Amino acid sequence: MLLRCSYDKKTAVCYSVPEFCSRRQALTKPYHAFLLRCWQESTSNPNAASAWRFSLEDAHSRQRRGFASLEELITFLEASLTAAANETGDKTA
Repeated sequence: MLLRCSYDKKTAVCYSVPEFCSRRQALTKPYHAFLLRCWQESTSNPNAASAWRFSLEDAHSRQRRGFASLEELITFLEASLTAAANETGDKTA
């Protein structure tokens, strides 16, 4: 299943997109494709809450980055997409 994600400050929203739409967009617009992995890590303290961890892999370069929190992940995405928009002259990011 393909997902399309958008975000606004600290909120991420993802929804499924038919495959033909993503192929069509790939031909007509610049885009970024990532594989997002999310998992819970338990702590050695049984009374402590487990923490969510995140990994983001660029689908084109296969470069992977890890994040200790959702805030770090969103900050990275915001900075990366803003920088990419500035390079292409897109002022909507």
